[in-house]
Amino acid sequence: MLPNLPLKFLNQLDWNWQGKFLSILWGVLFILCTSFLTRKEAGFEWKVERSSWPAFIIVCLLGIGLQWWDISTDGGIKSIHFNAEKFWYELTMPGLSEELIYRGIILGLLNKIFISRVRILGASVGWGLLIQAVIFGGGHSFYFDDASAIHFALAPALITGAIGLVIGWLRERTGSIVLPIVFHNLFNVFPQALAMIF
Repeated sequence: MLPNLPLKFLNQLDWNWQGKFLSILWGVLFILCTSFLTRKEAGFEWKVERSSWPAFIIVCLLGIGLQWWDISTDGGIKSIHFNAEKFWYELTMPGLSEELIYRGIILGLLNKIFISRVRILGASVGWGLLIQAVIFGGGHSFYFDDASAIHFALAPALITGAIGLVIGWLRERTGSIVLPIVFHNLFNVFPQALAMIF
């Protein structure tokens, strides 16, 4: 059982702030306090090469296109209701937490296990890229209903798995989790930003 953070105001919020804070804390402690991964292997490289920006921009444009398509086929912009807490949550937490875990720790560890590499669009990638995408997709496909029964949804598994593949490629291309964090949060907040504007 995970400890509760002594921040009572989190209990009044609708989104999983506490869970994300704890996963960030555990992820950072894992990287800094164990010898399983170096900071570089986990993508804790804050300097981003100038040559990485075109790849980042292309990935962002693909993400915006995917979000725009999803919104347009799901009732349009008017079907999105702006929520200030959701806006700030999506702008910060998922990218920080999930990129640290999936593209930092999981991909870093898998790259140590599966050492053979191939070059794809300027990134040196291995089996870890595919495996972390499957894990990422799987993690986004299970949910509980109101009766606490667990369910699996294939569409979210495939969509988030494909997104995890692209974000993982970006991490491998840049050697850092910085741009994947930025992309992930921009991707998640895009619908709320549209709802705020329109």
